[in-house]
Amino acid sequence: MIQVALVGYGYWGPNLARCLVASGRARLTAICDGSPERAAAARSAHPGALVYGGIEAVLRDPAIDAVVLATPTGTHGHLAARALESGKHVLVEKPLAASSVEAAGMAAVSERHGLVLMVDHTYLFSPAFEVIQRLIADRGLGPLRYYHSIRANCFGPGHETSVLWDLAVHDLSILDALMSSPPSLIQAAGLRNASGRPEAHAQLTLTYPDRAFASVLVSWIAPAKVRTILLGFDRHTIAWDDLVAGASVQLFDRGLEATPDPGDRRQPHSVVENIPVAPAEPLANAVRHFLDCVERGTSPRSSAASGARTVRWLEAAQLSLVRNGEPAPVEVGAFVA
Repeated sequence: MIQVALVGYGYWGPNLARCLVASGRARLTAICDGSPERAAAARSAHPGALVYGGIEAVLRDPAIDAVVLATPTGTHGHLAARALESGKHVLVEKPLAASSVEAAGMAAVSERHGLVLMVDHTYLFSPAFEVIQRLIADRGLGPLRYYHSIRANCFGPGHETSVLWDLAVHDLSILDALMSSPPSLIQAAGLRNASGRPEAHAQLTLTYPDRAFASVLVSWIAPAKVRTILLGFDRHTIAWDDLVAGASVQLFDRGLEATPDPGDRRQPHSVVENIPVAPAEPLANAVRHFLDCVERGTSPRSSAASGARTVRWLEAAQLSLVRNGEPAPVEVGAFVA
């Protein structure tokens, strides 16, 4: 049984705690949170865990094998580094860090100590994403030509984090897994919905060296929750709506050759295949994957290198925003795994 400490019991921490306990392979030994209210909630939900106001006792405890961080992004760098230096494997809530410099430092510490450092890119562990990866490989769809995503919600004006860093990071992690090369240019435009608040609505465009591109719309001020993705290939399109209960991943044929077989009655954009998606929680899959990596000493699918690349792209998007939508170049080859 892997002994795990959870640091942070705010919005995402209870979900991570639940998945750790449900895995049946980890013991939630300790929970850390400086808020008396959240500490009390942790104590009530997990009476078998020790509850601390800070991380010091966890770092000193040689029985704890791993630390899971569900704290504000700005704390990820130094907390992860301290846990790694103490000999603990680390799972970090997305994004990996607040800057690419921090992300590179975290990756270097984990490599130096031979410890697992994984970022919680939950969509990489979605059953639908696994179906998409199999479709691309098994059907020989070829290179991804375009990616279009809408990821919207209606949180209101009080959110303290930019919608780019909170929502677009999901799509960047998917693109990192699917594209054969990193983007060369990133362009972003955004809207703030209250004075002094970070962006609540943003449009992100990524251009790739092979002329492929990605378009990502993220918003907290939409009237309804939306999570749709289109992936375009030379002859096919994959569609995925994450919010339709029992929905399948759909594969479309976009059209026939110039001289089609007369007996082929398919129409352009006809559905070639509907692949049902197994009901499974992506976060639970991610937690199990982390525990697998700790047990086997293997590199995680959402590695520190992958997390660092997405942070670098978020920085480029933020730079483009500051420059009123001017495309920002991305350093090719940075944080190559």
